[in-house]
Amino acid sequence: MESYHWQKAPTFFFVGVFLFFFVFFTQVHPLVIYDGDDWRYIAYTRQALPSWNEWNPSRVFAECFQPLMGYFAAYVLTPLIGDYLHAQTVAVALLLSLMVTAYLWLFYHVMLGTGGGRFRALSMTVLFLLFHFLILKTQRAGNPYLFGSSSVTCIYNYLMPMLLNASLVLLMMWKGRLTEIFRGCSAVQAGFLSFWIYFAIFSGVFHSIIFVAFLGWYSLFDLQKSAGGVRKWAAAHRAELVVLVLWLFSLVIEMQGGRARAIGQPFFQLPWMETLQSAAALWHQLNTGVAAFGIVIAILAAVEICRKGQDEDERRTRTFLGLSALSMVVVFTYLFLVCTKSVPVYFERSDVAGCGLFYLLLLTCLAMNHFVRCHPSFLRAMPLLLFVVLIASLNPNRGFYPSTMGHVPEKTCDAISHDILAQLLAAEQAGEERVTLHVPVGNAETNWPHDRFLKDVLNNTLTRHGVLMYPLEIEIQPDPEMNRKYHLTDEGVAR
Repeated sequence: MESYHWQKAPTFFFVGVFLFFFVFFTQVHPLVIYDGDDWRYIAYTRQALPSWNEWNPSRVFAECFQPLMGYFAAYVLTPLIGDYLHAQTVAVALLLSLMVTAYLWLFYHVMLGTGGGRFRALSMTVLFLLFHFLILKTQRAGNPYLFGSSSVTCIYNYLMPMLLNASLVLLMMWKGRLTEIFRGCSAVQAGFLSFWIYFAIFSGVFHSIIFVAFLGWYSLFDLQKSAGGVRKWAAAHRAELVVLVLWLFSLVIEMQGGRARAIGQPFFQLPWMETLQSAAALWHQLNTGVAAFGIVIAILAAVEICRKGQDEDERRTRTFLGLSALSMVVVFTYLFLVCTKSVPVYFERSDVAGCGLFYLLLLTCLAMNHFVRCHPSFLRAMPLLLFVVLIASLNPNRGFYPSTMGHVPEKTCDAISHDILAQLLAAEQAGEERVTLHVPVGNAETNWPHDRFLKDVLNNTLTRHGVLMYPLEIEIQPDPEMNRKYHLTDEGVAR
């Protein structure tokens, strides 16, 4: 029997996880408001229902929660912190840290299984966490990681949806089939679970496949075993069937949106080679040592489980190894097709490819958890293994990209945004109605990330958030002096 102290260990551990990520997202790699989309979507409003009248019809989660957190930062955190932009950083860091902590908490319960072993489960959770930093870490500098993205808006559009959907997979691994979970819920719990599933499905076309692929394979696995025919199987999987229909609807409605029409291409003109090049780039970025280790140990675990007498945890592990492997194949295939139809280069993004890499890391940890549980002598090596992986993951000589557009250093982005805000506040305090806003020179076509639409975006956001008392007539002036002042190139990226 585990001691009383080990029974309390998970609580302290997950409080520590939350604090670690909150510090990481506010101090180490702070999530700062910088580009035009960041300024736009912290105050953008839409209905909480999918609509083909929207630019992104099925991206309901991001376009509801990002402005909610933007208003929370403006009216709750800013009076406490005293800095509007830092309050925005704190708001997104709070939400993201909570989501990552919940994701890891669910993973811990999957590892715990039915046989106890809190130290083992916590060790595997730490390993799983560290692999998110290590799986794409191969370069001397500027490495992506699975908790990063290319802007605050992309955190909401890509990373958070990945966590929403992956967490549902972990919930099913822990609690069972979706219909069974609903049967065991109270009315209130079922309501919140439906809320979670709704926003997972309507979070983005790239990420909902994480949940749907696992859900689909799990249901087909039951159909293959079903002795009562398709009708009995369907009755036992009502929730799964509803989710699948809802997901298909999300794909149909997304194809009618403005973004799909703007970037979509006819089938016979699809850029297959460009997506293959992105796949090759992802392969070169992949830490092949970690990937190969995961695949080999998953195969070894599956072979050992099939050869031995199986208890309940071993049967569950065998099932989930198979389902995770199948889901990973489906996810990468689906992403390849979607990226070919939309933007091929997205296939190499960490916050898109992470949909499939999640299953690779899950396979690795399921297999390792099996060996440690069945061969307790392996547990003695866990402290050393964790330390080795920790140092490899956090080695500052192989740093991570900032989650900013163009990978501009976060302090630089923060300084530029404060400069822009200061110019507007100075004009308002002087009683002026017009202001020439000096911004860095960006790309040649639109001056992105501070484009010509920024004048309307800033007025809308800052008046809604109570930062400006009245809208200003703003003229955007790309200024090379801003680039020199903040050490940017002529296209607005870091030197």
